[in-house]
Amino acid sequence: RRAFYDQFIVYMRHDPAGAERLHGVAKDIAVHSYPSSSREQDRNDYCAPKRIEHWLDRHPGLKVIVCHLGGFQWEDAVNLDVHFDISAILPDFVARYGIKETNRILRKFGVDRLFFGTDWPCSRSVEPTQIIERYLNILDQMDFTEEEMHRIGHVNAELFFRL
Repeated sequence: RRAFYDQFIVYMRHDPAGAERLHGVAKDIAVHSYPSSSREQDRNDYCAPKRIEHWLDRHPGLKVIVCHLGGFQWEDAVNLDVHFDISAILPDFVARYGIKETNRILRKFGVDRLFFGTDWPCSRSVEPTQIIERYLNILDQMDFTEEEMHRIGHVNAELFFRL
């Protein structure tokens, strides 16, 4: 899957026509998109939610996981018909919006579309030895039920990847 991810990024950045060739084979392949919070104002970034939306319109039925909740362009991403991981962004959302608002944002995405992830050992705001504990502490402060936490933690991924 890693090779496919790298190939997809190459297509999107250097060969947009190459992405068209993907359409015929990609119905059961998860495409992992990578919007970055450092590019929050760049709506033309290759992985910005608006570009992902355009690509989804051209390739209906494609299974997509958008990383980092769409970054700080989350409002553009929330209505996409895709799944999202919470990696790398959760502590940044809490720093910017607080626990209560971050909880509300996650609920807007919908529990059934969220995947747990951290980007460990990388983080802009948390030391590698503290990442897992920080994520779990944040989630413990939110109002998710035990069943919802299981969905975010593993059930959604198991269903998505047919594990």
